Amino acid sequence: MNKTVKILLGIFTFLPLVVVIGSVVLTIYEILALVFSTEPVNPFLFIPYIAYVFPFILIFMAIYLLLGIFYLVHLLQNRQLDNEKKILWIAVLFAFNAFSMPAYWYIHVWSDESVQTEKKYQMDYDSSRTES
Repeated sequence: MNKTVKILLGIFTFLPLVVVIGSVVLTIYEILALVFSTEPVNPFLFIPYIAYVFPFILIFMAIYLLLGIFYLVHLLQNRQLDNEKKILWIAVLFAFNAFSMPAYWYIHVWSDESVQTEKKYQMDYDSSRTES
């Protein structure tokens, strides 16, 4: 996987976390605005906005589902992990998906190339020491 694909995958991986945090902050802000408002509020004013937000929610859900499938397949095909770690990562990805996907991306997708490069340099160093 080249660096551009890893960066795009990272952006899409962190997107659910940003949306979850943003939604919580926006909800708290709206509740506080309603509580401290001196004007009467009609709660049905927000219903027309659902028609505008619903397509974005569907797109977000599709991206989130595809990310989950990608990480599950990547996890099952990852040869660096033994079966116990795979089972643990599967449980963590299902339980804390929006929070654990960025961690898995950083540990096993983004840092994967640097680990292989480091191992290569270590093997080159070891072979050069045995030859002399």
